Amino acid sequence: MAPTLPRKSAIPCFSIKRGCAKMLSEQQAAWTAPRHESPLAGIGHLLAEHGVPNGEFQVQGRPLVGFCIFRASPEDEALHARAASVLGIGLPLRPNTFTQGADIRAIWLGPDEWMLASAVRSARDMEDRLRHALGPGHYSVVDVTSGYTSVTLSGRKAPLVLSRGCPLDLSARAFAMGECAQSVLFKAPVIVCAGGCGIYDLIVRRSFAEYVMLMLLDAYKPIQQANLRY
Repeated sequence: MAPTLPRKSAIPCFSIKRGCAKMLSEQQAAWTAPRHESPLAGIGHLLAEHGVPNGEFQVQGRPLVGFCIFRASPEDEALHARAASVLGIGLPLRPNTFTQGADIRAIWLGPDEWMLASAVRSARDMEDRLRHALGPGHYSVVDVTSGYTSVTLSGRKAPLVLSRGCPLDLSARAFAMGECAQSVLFKAPVIVCAGGCGIYDLIVRRSFAEYVMLMLLDAYKPIQQANLRY
């Protein structure tokens, strides 16, 4: 009599296939789900080293700031009043200045153009509220959050580090608190806002953010070793 071969255990192939399909769908969902990540995530360890307040130079990334570009005639007082009721602040009309509210900053970019920045409200929220309050009219509001990021420099040596790559006169007499300017930083376009007491908020394109920060940190090295002041 031929030897009896042991019977193979019945493997529920359908359950294995179902499990694999579930794992695959979870992986695909993780791959395709939108993820908000700072453009400075790749140099987070370097920013952490310079993120501790020391009175001399501190760098702080602000990846969750929302940005909108708002355009309207500076002479339309009624529209400006309705916009101010939504934003909680008036749009600055004096060149190269910004107005600061509880949770929104309005930055002058041109006679009929402003950048709205908020770390509390999302750009979509600002855009929706403005459109609802203003209704149809001659204005434009666009969410540009995906194109920009914000970084704050502070400390006694912050203006000296910034001056290594920025041609602006950063002295208090020429660039006082509440003033802003569009310039270049190591040849990258940047918006600089003076917060006073050695605090500068930089708004840069996401694609330039890591490059700009690496250049700033490199510029700080010789300044850190020498007793230099702006």
